[in-house]
Amino acid sequence: MEKRRDMVRLEDIVVAVEAARIPAKDHDPKLYYYEIRHDELDWTEPVEIGNDITVNFMGTLITNAPLELTDGFLEPTWEEKGIICEKMQEYLVSPEGYYAENSI
Repeated sequence: MEKRRDMVRLEDIVVAVEAARIPAKDHDPKLYYYEIRHDELDWTEPVEIGNDITVNFMGTLITNAPLELTDGFLEPTWEEKGIICEKMQEYLVSPEGYYAENSI
């Protein structure tokens, strides 16, 4: 049986998802920053949220409320994975997003 966790709804607190690491010196002190790990075989599927993700880094999740991390990590639900992917897509196609910064 899956352990339930009490947590605010991710869709209510996500401010942004970016494809890059954001240095601590650039953090807004009013926001919370977490790193996202992608699946070993599918770089488009977020499988873990936490601090200091080093392997399979996918992006940075920025929220306006803290997440309840168990042992420093959180495994997103299917719904939360969808929210993360949707926000990542918004970032990638935005005027200041990845594609704008890396266009020829």
